[in-house]
Amino acid sequence: MPNVRGTSRVCAGAVAALLVLTGCDGGGGSSSSPPAGPSPEEVADREAAAAYATELDAWSTELDRVLAKPQALAARVDDAPELAPATADEPPPEYDVAAEIATRVDGIASELGEYADDGRAGLLYYDVYDAYLDHYKAISDLRADATDAAIGRLGNPNAAALATRWQIDRLDRDLRLLRAYDAHLAALAKRNGTDPLWVSSIEYQRSEVAWLADFQRKYQRYVREVGEYAAADAFFDRYGNEQLYFAQASLTAKEAAPAMRRRLAADVGVLADLAGEEPTELPGDAPTVGDAYRWRLSQTVRPTGGTDRKSHDRLTDQLWLLYRLKELEDTPAGVYQRARDMLLLQVTADPRSRFEDLIATVLALRGTFAGATDPRTRDVLDWVEQTLDPATVPMLEPFQTELRALVMRFRPAQGDVFADELWDYTLEKYEKVVTKAARAVDDHRSLTAQIRSAIDATRADS
Repeated sequence: MPNVRGTSRVCAGAVAALLVLTGCDGGGGSSSSPPAGPSPEEVADREAAAAYATELDAWSTELDRVLAKPQALAARVDDAPELAPATADEPPPEYDVAAEIATRVDGIASELGEYADDGRAGLLYYDVYDAYLDHYKAISDLRADATDAAIGRLGNPNAAALATRWQIDRLDRDLRLLRAYDAHLAALAKRNGTDPLWVSSIEYQRSEVAWLADFQRKYQRYVREVGEYAAADAFFDRYGNEQLYFAQASLTAKEAAPAMRRRLAADVGVLADLAGEEPTELPGDAPTVGDAYRWRLSQTVRPTGGTDRKSHDRLTDQLWLLYRLKELEDTPAGVYQRARDMLLLQVTADPRSRFEDLIATVLALRGTFAGATDPRTRDVLDWVEQTLDPATVPMLEPFQTELRALVMRFRPAQGDVFADELWDYTLEKYEKVVTKAARAVDDHRSLTAQIRSAIDATRADS
């Protein structure tokens, strides 16, 4: 017979050993060891976060004290506190939040320093304005030549063909002038590369030069396809406004400096208050360097449909503020373009506006008729369809959809000179849709809300 009792003793000894290893007593109870406290490194990191919060609060108070004195402010900005490096391999949440706050404070402090040191902005503006005046004189001379050439073509049986050829050549020369102007701006930016805000304004202006050059190439392509006389309605009336895009942007930072200084300093104060609370998680609306720009943009939204210089200068200011915001926060291209397109709806007769694209299609359709050969109806309809095709601002998309459907109703008339009733009827409906779009743009309360929504959408966490 096997030794059961001996086996039981062996098993009992094994179980006892197992109970010792697992911390269990024989009665099924447990005696767990007390939880380990924070490591010395974690304690040091929490203390570093608390010390940073104290220094940040004192520095924020000092910024408020010297805010109205740009020179004193410029000196204090360099005294921004620094968070001590983490010592733990996995710092506590309080330290991680403090590190994120410090990163945001550093970004805001850097931008605040640029707005504090604005003494050169006025002088630099004249460099840009002189460059623009040289460009504008060259453009004016070119357009005077255009008038002389048009007078010289009067009575010539080949006047239309001559006008088309001359217009294509003129646009070539105009593009060369723009390239020269862009090179001049690039040289100014390089020469004054130590002033980030001013360089940013130059780069913004260069982006507008690029837009205008693209517009001229489209104009030239349309002239080739449709003819100069027909192109006059769809393009020439929208041309010649380049003075609205240049020079003013170089003054924006100087003119906005007092308001931007106040807002940037206020955002530092908000972050200082957050740091003092020693949170374990940063709120989603905690300030970033771009928030001051979003605030300024929203504050200055004022859709009037105006064509006066003041309205256009305000728009140029806004477009540069948005451009600077994109630079600072690396705003996605689609989000940036949507906000820009919405801002452009505030004024009337700006060729960069998506609404003006709709007006241009009406003018193009009025410039031809069913079965026309000069300008050829099919070419005009092709151009209208292409102009309506790109994605646009949400508030205009429903109208563009209607207009694209109406273009298809024009098509049966493109080769039939006797289809004038169909053409006129469809054109009337087309113009009514564009009128509805104009009413939507003229609803300034709704437009203001949609512009501000597009600006808010530039926040990374929106």
